[in-house]
Amino acid sequence: MKIADVRTIALACRCDPPYASAAGVQAQRAALLVEIETDNGIIGIGEAGIGGGVTATVIERSLKPLLVGQDPLLIEHLWQKMFTRTRQFGRRGVFMHAISGIDIALWDIAGKVAKLPVYRLLGASRDRVEAYASGGFYQEGKSAANLAGEAEGYRARGFKGMKMKVGRNPSTGTHLRQLIGQAEFCEVDPSEDLARVADALATPISGYETENGLYGFRQLIDRGAVDIVQPDIAWSGGFSEGRRIAAYAQAHHKMVAPHAFAGAILLVASLHFAAAIPNALLLEWDQNPNGLRDELLKEPLRLEPDGTVMLPERPGLGIELYPSVVERYRTG
Repeated sequence: MKIADVRTIALACRCDPPYASAAGVQAQRAALLVEIETDNGIIGIGEAGIGGGVTATVIERSLKPLLVGQDPLLIEHLWQKMFTRTRQFGRRGVFMHAISGIDIALWDIAGKVAKLPVYRLLGASRDRVEAYASGGFYQEGKSAANLAGEAEGYRARGFKGMKMKVGRNPSTGTHLRQLIGQAEFCEVDPSEDLARVADALATPISGYETENGLYGFRQLIDRGAVDIVQPDIAWSGGFSEGRRIAAYAQAHHKMVAPHAFAGAILLVASLHFAAAIPNALLLEWDQNPNGLRDELLKEPLRLEPDGTVMLPERPGLGIELYPSVVERYRTG
């Protein structure tokens, strides 16, 4: 079995109304799908960080030539080959985003060949993962009372935790504490001494999804800058590098809570990742409107009454996409 083709599919959908995240006002959501097809017709799917729109070019022009004709089950060999051959461009940022999407798709193929879900192929630590609601973003006209109602809605559905944005409305923290209890709020510039910040706080620090790869997370862990490690496997090297990050975190008695704020494929892949490692803490589940998360899957993930998410038991990632939805949101 050989890799016959590597393709990317760029998707985007509008946000109505727009919301404001750490990256500014968001009027649309975007995702980059990666498909790898073998010469016997197996198709693996992954999701890569969009890298400002550059990732697709990196995959198509720089990495595809390294992959076509290769055995898709030699995943570690292919990962190291891509990582080594792109060293002159830098080993963080967009090239790691590109490697991530390819790696996820390769593991999807491996699961389909083995007739096992990816999390079981990787070793399986659990068959369900607790999720937390990722929401609470700023919107025009959104009051503290609206935010409190949003948080209460998450709790009523079974979520036991929530991640939110704070700092732009000083009253927000006071109102939320009244509703759900004590919370800690701080503003951190990533360029500051993160270890000093972590040392000064009793609250465990979770971070930093914008870091790429084992070497970046190794520095954060070694310096004591992070208590809960939060890699995004679409940015940080896929399942393969994610497992190395998780193992390094475990060796330093750290838990892992993967960042997953993009499309449906990343959410499912992050669920498999969290279920496969022994030191997973929580799964991020974005609650903002997103057609690329809510409409793509023929069988969407479901939050159980106890706040957990069950793993798909079909081979690979265990998902099937609606082709009509892919076409509706395709941008090129």
